[in-house]
Amino acid sequence: MEFDGDNKRGPSSETANVGKVGEYEIVIRVNDGGNIPHFHICQDGKPDACLKIREASYLKHGKNVGEVSEDLRKQLMAFLSGDEDGYSNWTFLLQTWNRNNPDAKVPLNAQIPNYAHLTEDILNEIDPD
Repeated sequence: MEFDGDNKRGPSSETANVGKVGEYEIVIRVNDGGNIPHFHICQDGKPDACLKIREASYLKHGKNVGEVSEDLRKQLMAFLSGDEDGYSNWTFLLQTWNRNNPDAKVPLNAQIPNYAHLTEDILNEIDPD
């Protein structure tokens, strides 16, 4: 997504949409920087939370430090574990990250972290562009 310094702008052409979980969108930004594979959870076109792809933890991304409710975490796990068009949503998320962030690719055989048990520590930070 293309965000300003306060992360108030919504999706743009720099966004790759992975899917929807309830009223939330799962998106990946093109060339998102920081070389930490992650995805954004957005509500009403605005970023809410950012989760790492390789581990079940939050990623501080500018001022984007929203928390994901227990119910949404369960829905997210069900979505990522599901499949559509013959391959898993998780694989689609990984392919989408790799195509849009070629300097920080993730192996397509990476396992889904258990996002139902997100860690509360936000240890890594990416400065907004």
